[in-house]
Amino acid sequence: MITKSKDWKKIVVRNNLTIKECLLKLNQIGSQILIVCSTKGVLKGTITDGDVRRGLINGFKLNSNIEKIFNHNPFYLNENRNVKKYYKYVNDYRIKIIPITNKKGILIGAYNTDQKINYQQLTNKIIIMAGGKGERLRPLTNDVPKPMVKINGKPILEKIILNCQNSGFENFFLSVNYLKNQIKKYFKNGKPLNVNINYLEEKKPLGTLGSANLIKKKILEIKKPFIVINGDIIANFDLKEILDFHNSKKSSLTIVSRSFEIQNPYGILEANKSNKVNSIKEKPIYNSEILAGIYVIDYSLVSLIPSNKKFDMTDLISLVLKRKKKIFSYKIDNYWYEIGNINQYNNLLEKMS
Repeated sequence: MITKSKDWKKIVVRNNLTIKECLLKLNQIGSQILIVCSTKGVLKGTITDGDVRRGLINGFKLNSNIEKIFNHNPFYLNENRNVKKYYKYVNDYRIKIIPITNKKGILIGAYNTDQKINYQQLTNKIIIMAGGKGERLRPLTNDVPKPMVKINGKPILEKIILNCQNSGFENFFLSVNYLKNQIKKYFKNGKPLNVNINYLEEKKPLGTLGSANLIKKKILEIKKPFIVINGDIIANFDLKEILDFHNSKKSSLTIVSRSFEIQNPYGILEANKSNKVNSIKEKPIYNSEILAGIYVIDYSLVSLIPSNKKFDMTDLISLVLKRKKKIFSYKIDNYWYEIGNINQYNNLLEKMS
């Protein structure tokens, strides 16, 4: 049976806890799992007694912080999701506690699960762009393809696949080029992750969307939107909710976006034509919506993607706008990081350390 926990607050701990404090908490409440939040209540992950054991075996001390041993990519549900609809993932991985968050990522509850959940298979095709060389990530990518760079012990690409799987998606196409055999050897046909994985092998770089033409027939056959995800993002998103939004809007193309702040390092003054100063702003912050690297695309648009030619997502967006078809943006508020260069990679590791 799946029930909302009345005592969920008892299993919540802060991410500044030590391993010893975590052990005492687990022992005190007789639980095998705790939900980890920030001091502001934002869901950060989960930690089990097994995570603690592995941490101690790997040399962490009892006074070490739990940040380096807890699961930073837990299975969770947004408050508007119906837990009984999907999630073969819960069955396969025997998840006992499912955190519930609001749209801002704040923990607001938890589900207890003690029986299998009916699972609705989602047949939409997901294409993950994993062919980039990652030149700005060198030397990390000298011998490793960019999507295989590890964050907390797992390749970026694996984290993306598991996030999608959490929403019930099983059919993946990995667009590969640079050091592709490493990716193929690691993921094989997807069976180790309980998903289906096929490979789109680019003979030459086809841009951020060109390889989708290689499965044009498969996309047109099922007549369902297909999804394209950049292979260099670390994010917490509910892909089923994004797909539902796309369908509800009858959108031709849905672009997932993320709020981004840039602070000017200088003070700014505003003056009129006679150079009279009207105002001064000290290091102003500018907000904008940026592309988050996740797209839901109506199946009919695959016919616009040329064969064996470089074609970027921005090219498709321009074509759709010219044809005056509907394009919507879906804003995500949960954590999102692009691993585009070595500084971004190091900053992410620092935040997770």
